[in-house]
Amino acid sequence: MKIKRGDTREDGKIFWHYNKCSKNGEQWITKEQFDKYKKDIAYYARKWNRENPREKTNKALKHNYGITIDQYESMMSSQNGVCFICKNKCKTGKRLCVDHCHKTGKVRALLCTNCNTGIAHFKDIPELLRTAANYLDLFNFDSIR
Repeated sequence: MKIKRGDTREDGKIFWHYNKCSKNGEQWITKEQFDKYKKDIAYYARKWNRENPREKTNKALKHNYGITIDQYESMMSSQNGVCFICKNKCKTGKRLCVDHCHKTGKVRALLCTNCNTGIAHFKDIPELLRTAANYLDLFNFDSIR
């Protein structure tokens, strides 16, 4: 069984990482050292994220959707910076969401938060969305006013 960072042994030492220079190839540290290292890592990760927002976004897009920030920006410019469905900028002031198929993982388009959430609530089922549209047409009271 492979040891993971944070695993503790009987003497209270905590596993930090594999190190080919150490006697058994493992580096074990005290709880105090472990807490300090964790704090330092978190601090420098936050600092790097603040100083490199583009790289942070690129890393997140690559991890979550398999696209680069350049591909995202290309999609954004091809959609004129607006949601593919409602043609508005995102009302929350955030970036447009990357809409993707949850079964295949393929990216479809960029959507505002409202449209992206709406599609998610209908579980990506076109028939449900069509039924909802027909329902709204059926009970459209705007023409009564």
